Amino acid sequence: MRNIFVFFAILFSHSFFWAEDVRSLLSGYLENDLELQKYVIQAESKLLDLKSTNIEHGINVTLQTGQIQIQTGTSGKKRISVNPKATVSVPQADLSIGANIPVVLEDGEKTVSDGSLSATVGIITAEKKKRKVALLESNRALLEAERQVKNRALSGEKEFYSSLKSLYSTAISVFDAKEDLFDDSTSLRVLLAQGYSKTSASYRTASLKVESDKRNVQEKQRIFSRQTTIFARKCGISLSLFEKDGGSEEDVEAIFQKALSFLPDSIPKVELENVFNYDEQFYSEKEKALYEKFINELKREYTNSATLSLTGEYKLNDSFYSKTNGTGEKTSSDSAGGQLSFSYRGLSLSAGAYFPLKQRLFGSPVNSNEIDPYFQFSLAFDLGDFRLHSIQKKQDKLSALLDEIAVSSAEDNYETDLTSLVTQAHDVKWAEKSYAWELETYSNLESDMERWFRQGSVTENDLIGARNNAQKARINVLINALEQLIFNDSVRLLFCASEEAKSKK
Repeated sequence: MRNIFVFFAILFSHSFFWAEDVRSLLSGYLENDLELQKYVIQAESKLLDLKSTNIEHGINVTLQTGQIQIQTGTSGKKRISVNPKATVSVPQADLSIGANIPVVLEDGEKTVSDGSLSATVGIITAEKKKRKVALLESNRALLEAERQVKNRALSGEKEFYSSLKSLYSTAISVFDAKEDLFDDSTSLRVLLAQGYSKTSASYRTASLKVESDKRNVQEKQRIFSRQTTIFARKCGISLSLFEKDGGSEEDVEAIFQKALSFLPDSIPKVELENVFNYDEQFYSEKEKALYEKFINELKREYTNSATLSLTGEYKLNDSFYSKTNGTGEKTSSDSAGGQLSFSYRGLSLSAGAYFPLKQRLFGSPVNSNEIDPYFQFSLAFDLGDFRLHSIQKKQDKLSALLDEIAVSSAEDNYETDLTSLVTQAHDVKWAEKSYAWELETYSNLESDMERWFRQGSVTENDLIGARNNAQKARINVLINALEQLIFNDSVRLLFCASEEAKSKK
């Protein structure tokens, strides 16, 4: 039984040798966080998507050769037909400029027919709003991807602190189990001192209780050592704890002490985040709900809106004026004009007018007496589109109501989280004071017990109990420091990134 007293004396007189610093462990933990690495890559992808969106909705130039046809043969006749096209689009101004010049080269002569130079501008159109929405959504996707990176780093940090807290709590459970073992071992010694035989029922019952306590201690030690090894691996550190595990009490204890020495002996002190310093508008859920309400309103504005556009056009060798005169000679003329196009609720209308110019940019001089303009009209009606329009308006009203509910729900959740965080802050600060008092009290008692034990005033049992309580008090202080770090991460995760969410200070 003396060996048990020596075992506890060595255990509780031993100061922990802490090998790792919290910051270095946290750095390694985040470096090995595959989820964080994934979000970093996704953010880079969203940046490329934004660049693509800017290109797709920016000024663009398109050049085409069109279909090229070449005819040649033994007859010596040669004919080349080409239809080059060019288009310049300016979405910012809802403007499109195009050129289409079909050219035929036959036996050295060049002819152009039904070519055109045109410009179309939107008067009432949804294109500008669509472009605005596309750019806003692309920028938002990048912003959210960047927030995911920052939030994942915060979440990883919070997980790290929570894992460390769990290890400290497991270590305390080991100390509690050892204290039970010591108490039951002392009770067994008392039975022997009282003259109970080792074969008596009382002694055998007490002895079995001690053996059960020993097994419980080793089980908790093995759990702690295994969890510490896993935690170290997540931090990028390889702990070789189990090479010399022969299964004996001494081996299990040595492994436990080695695992225990890995944990930091201090946690940085921080000031608790004051949730009232954060603007409610930057509460993540509300900020997202307000953005979605805003973007959905923009989409509803152009979904069922009317469109009106104007096109001005110069036609080269307009075939409408192409005729054959009395001598068999074909005559034609360039023309200039434009058309107005309108669409709304399944109805499409267009009307235009073109005037002969009695001149040609390409070809021989005009031999035509045409002076009258011509007009063109078109009308289309889509019954399905007309019917869908009224349904879409009802859907838009419902969608607007859902957006309002989402904002209200976010505001309600903000109040709930605010209340929860305020009470958590009070609990953590209360625990800090309580654990500080407990540590001071038990540390003083431990010091007094050591002096009194040397003087012979108290028993070894009293001294070991004091050491055990002081050690648990030290770990509880570390746990409380971790709880404060966890609390701060929880607050930050509820709001947008700190550089975006300006506090009300």
